[in-house]
Amino acid sequence: MASTVPAERDLRRVIGDGETIPDGEVEGVGEQDLLALYRSMVLLRTYDERSVVYHSQGRIGTYAIYWGHEAIQAGAVHALEDEDWIFPSYRESAIGLLRGMPPATILSWWRGHPAGWWNPADYNLASICVPIATQVPASTAATCSLSTRRHATRSRAPVRARGRPSSKP
Repeated sequence: MASTVPAERDLRRVIGDGETIPDGEVEGVGEQDLLALYRSMVLLRTYDERSVVYHSQGRIGTYAIYWGHEAIQAGAVHALEDEDWIFPSYRESAIGLLRGMPPATILSWWRGHPAGWWNPADYNLASICVPIATQVPASTAATCSLSTRRHATRSRAPVRARGRPSSKP
């Protein structure tokens, strides 16, 4: 059973205070998982720091710094299944790195270069949305579409992981 550190009200505290309260444990998250999460956060931080330099040099255009948000992105990706889709906002632009996308592709996207375009189905990752919250209706529409396809094809053909009907009977 998971043990957590006591906290106030509805807060579930896992990280201790570094002095009197020890760190807790989370069920299902072992040392290797924690190491993978840490490596993901370091990768994202490194990408962000270098992107800020590229922006200041004029090598990429608009860039939204996400320093301090690495854990949110890494935790979200590690909690998802490979077939789950991601609809990133501009502050989650590097989340594709954790899905195997080359850094050059994302940097090219920020430059507005065609080399920065990718097939969303290759990574189950939609294009980055710069205007605030525009990924919400896109993700809602994709969810409805996948749900409708699965429902419509349930009696006719099996559905593959990404929601497209299989060509095999």
